[in-house]
Amino acid sequence: MAVSIPERIRGNPGIPKERQLVGGALVADLDEVATVWYEPPFDLDDARPHFLVLEPSIGVCVVMVFDQTEAQDALQAMRGHLRVSGDDEVTNPLERANAFGHELRSRIMDEPALPDVPVGGLAAFPHLHRAEAEALAFDSVIDLEHCLFRGDLDAARRGDDVIAARLNRALEGGLPEPLTDAQEGALRGILHPEVVITAPAQASLFRQPDPADDRAEMFRVMDRRQEVLAKGLGPGHRVIRGVAGSGKTLVLVARARLLARLSASKPILVTCYTRSLAGLLSAYLGDHTNVQVRTLHALMREVMLLAGITPPTDLDRWPAEALRAAGTLGGTDGPPLPQYRAVLIDEAQDFSAEALRFATLLAEESDREQDVLVVADAAQDIYGRGFTWKDAGINARGRTRILRVNYRNTKEILAFAHAFLTADDTVEVDEAPAVDDAVTVIAAESAERTGIRPSVTQVADMEAELDAVAEAVQRRLRADAPARSIAVLYLDGRADDRAERLDQRLRELVPDLLWSNAVRVTGSADPKELLGSTESPVVLSTIHSAKGLEFPAVIVCGLGGRSGSGATRLRQDRRTLYVGLTRAQDELVVVVRSDDMFLDDIHSAASTE
Repeated sequence: MAVSIPERIRGNPGIPKERQLVGGALVADLDEVATVWYEPPFDLDDARPHFLVLEPSIGVCVVMVFDQTEAQDALQAMRGHLRVSGDDEVTNPLERANAFGHELRSRIMDEPALPDVPVGGLAAFPHLHRAEAEALAFDSVIDLEHCLFRGDLDAARRGDDVIAARLNRALEGGLPEPLTDAQEGALRGILHPEVVITAPAQASLFRQPDPADDRAEMFRVMDRRQEVLAKGLGPGHRVIRGVAGSGKTLVLVARARLLARLSASKPILVTCYTRSLAGLLSAYLGDHTNVQVRTLHALMREVMLLAGITPPTDLDRWPAEALRAAGTLGGTDGPPLPQYRAVLIDEAQDFSAEALRFATLLAEESDREQDVLVVADAAQDIYGRGFTWKDAGINARGRTRILRVNYRNTKEILAFAHAFLTADDTVEVDEAPAVDDAVTVIAAESAERTGIRPSVTQVADMEAELDAVAEAVQRRLRADAPARSIAVLYLDGRADDRAERLDQRLRELVPDLLWSNAVRVTGSADPKELLGSTESPVVLSTIHSAKGLEFPAVIVCGLGGRSGSGATRLRQDRRTLYVGLTRAQDELVVVVRSDDMFLDDIHSAASTE
């Protein structure tokens, strides 16, 4: 069965029945390596066909559906046109399919890294049998060998290998060799440029390609699972859970862009917990004027002030007060509660159930339901917010999806981080987590890359720790190092004046080092918003502020885990450190003190194969 985008074609109320019949047959008949796109939901100017099919061993096929409903009769072909009852004429679907195919072929031929990929067209007649078409002289207008008729569609749904054979004929036998993964990615990027992973000049969601790579390797595209999630249109609450580095934020950004384009006159809200992640998301979405990126605390403050409520000094009370404030807004005399066409929440595990209930109130209700996307990973719950989606007012049964493939980290870094996290036997790792369970940690299925093993440096005291961090930075720092090449991440900057002393030591190496933690701010702008966009090759940050970000090389220090810490604090420190470890794309260095309670677990993780 092929992958379909959107995920569901048959039974989708937003797709005409005739096209459901065709799309359902395409998906049922083709193998899982094939992709079937239904294009109209994403079409604003009638510039896309009905279906696009990519079969890596055959090529690309454009499929257009004959505009005949079940209630209409097909009439005799006349003067080069096809006719149905009630209409003078219907556009020749094969002619239009071939026109789209010609345009696609010219774009594909401009990519030198791709072979000569066959592109062809098929016309589909969901309510017409071939014998009827012949009797109506359709063959005088259209090549019936490049058509799918009702009998073909019925046979495909029964499991007969009909459509692949028709594709082979339309594409003149297909490719001599199946496309490689890199070539298929390049081709998908040409067919749908919105899936190409591009970064604004100052930000990165995924490892950027090396210019020395082969041309085809320079295409970084969303995988098909991610594209399905990003393009999953329709009302309702949706939850995406995934392992670190699986592209959850990438999916959220892509969906925000899509919704912004399809609802250009309405505001879209993207919200998260940390200002550093908000700054990165703003960099990605800044070209869409109807997308607002705000931290949830900023939104709660705004709503409290609108309701005449002074925000409490205790931040833990903000969600309850914001909910109370929201309940008072919208009356005949007072200001309205801010409303958005859609609300997208990143790193949702950072919020309490009350905070998430507040966020959902900001989504307007269209027809039947709100449009809310929630993205989360319980393994990165560093604030101990454990809850269920039901507690948080998120109704996503049947609309919860899980991403298990890690694209950010190497296999070695992922294995190290996972071994460290699960050294605590209270951490629940579930291969098949319950739909409504926001607490259990999802097991990673795989990582895509291999690399060098993480290294561990054990030191005796703070001075030795500072020396080890400075040496690790100096060893990796080049004169031409690009922005954010190295991140020094620590758990608690206040302990032993660690942040102050790290800053002083690293500024000797990099004079323009950005300070990016909650203790001290320099310059006219708050560095937290700039953490994902600084030009400095070295970044110094708390792990909390680095959530949602990634760096080629990461040096983790200041682990915490001091003797005497309570069990709850240790669990939170462990998950926080897991977040820090999984920020590393290619290289990971851990500097640990001899008196740290995590010392044995760090060394054990380093020996994990």
